[in-house]
Amino acid sequence: DALQTLNFGVSYTRRSNLSFGGDVLQFLSVGPSYSYALTENSSLSLAYQFRLRDDETNDLETGHRVFLSLTHQLALLN
Repeated sequence: DALQTLNFGVSYTRRSNLSFGGDVLQFLSVGPSYSYALTENSSLSLAYQFRLRDDETNDLETGHRVFLSLTHQLALLN
């Protein structure tokens, strides 16, 4: 397994009411993430996202997100 990983992600989300009425929100997020394995089951990750939001009332908005996460895998069943 790799001790370090570098990834790049792109995601698109569209939200609307089930009745297809009201506002429609659309999001596009892009950004890199870096992970470092601390142990065999634990890792530390740092990620950045640039986010575009488009809806019918506010036009186009931009935003930035930064994530720092510590994860540990659990074995529930052996």
